[in-house]
Amino acid sequence: MESAWETCPGCSCPNHTCTRYLDSIYSLPVTHNVDLSRLQSSNAVPLPCEVDAVNDAILATEQLLMQLRQHTTQLACSRDALTEQVTHMNSQIVALTQRCEETQVRIQEHRKVLSVIRRVPMEILQETFFATVDFPPRIYSASPTWNVDSSAPAISLWDIELVSKG
Repeated sequence: MESAWETCPGCSCPNHTCTRYLDSIYSLPVTHNVDLSRLQSSNAVPLPCEVDAVNDAILATEQLLMQLRQHTTQLACSRDALTEQVTHMNSQIVALTQRCEETQVRIQEHRKVLSVIRRVPMEILQETFFATVDFPPRIYSASPTWNVDSSAPAISLWDIELVSKG
C-alpha cells in the first residue's frame, strides 16, 4: 500500500503533510460477489464458497486494522515530535525577545552618547544654570523644623527642565 505521508522537500524534519481524505486510502474491503446478508440475518450454515469469501474478508479487514493502527502510531509520533519542536521554538522566541530588549537598551545607551546637549560648551551651560539658580538662596525660618525660600526667582531651573529632555 502506498504511504499517506509526503516528506518536506529538501528537509529531514519530521514535518509531513497527511492526506486529508483517509477514507479513500483506508476503505473497508469489498467482499467479492458474495451476498452475506442471508448469513448475517439467519443461523444458516455457510456454503464452502461463502466460507472462503468470509475468510478472505476477515483477512483483508484485519490487514486494514493493522494499517490503521500503524498509521495512528505514526501520527502520534509525528505529533509528539512537532510538539517538541513547538516547545523548542517557544523557548527560542523567549530568548530572542529578551535579546531584542537588551539590544534596544544598548542602542539607547549609544544614542545618549551622541546627545546634542553634550555638544553645548560647558561655559554656556554654566551661564544658563547661573542665570536660573539663585545662589546663595535667601531662606527664612517659618518654624524650627521648616525653612522657606522667600524669594523664588522669576525663572527657576524647574521652568526649563524639559528643554534638554529628548
